[in-house]
Amino acid sequence: MSALTGPPLWAAWFGERAECAIVDRRAERGSWDDDEAWYVVECDGGRGATEVSARGRHLGVVGDRVPLVFDRLGVVAPLRPDDVTTAGAWLVPPSAAVVVWFVAVADRRPGWRRRAARRR
Repeated sequence: MSALTGPPLWAAWFGERAECAIVDRRAERGSWDDDEAWYVVECDGGRGATEVSARGRHLGVVGDRVPLVFDRLGVVAPLRPDDVTTAGAWLVPPSAAVVVWFVAVADRRPGWRRRAARRR
């Protein structure tokens, strides 16, 4: 799955929504000449202070309350609720099929096991 569909899909399945207050904001120069905004938020439910990237979008100003979706398993960064979607779910079966096909084909190629054994 791509980086564009993976995190929103993961958050849709394993995310939980929290109301957060923005307590600090800082901007950094991004790698593509964009300013990357980072927000420090404190959320309901005793989550504590968390740093969140707005991914090029304005999250709010200090003092604003904003909803965020946090991954219960901690795999993906917090997302805005409107960024969470299951639109990429159709990519899961083909991606799994490609991985299984690759493992099956790679195992049968001549010399594959010999080269793998030499690397150990």
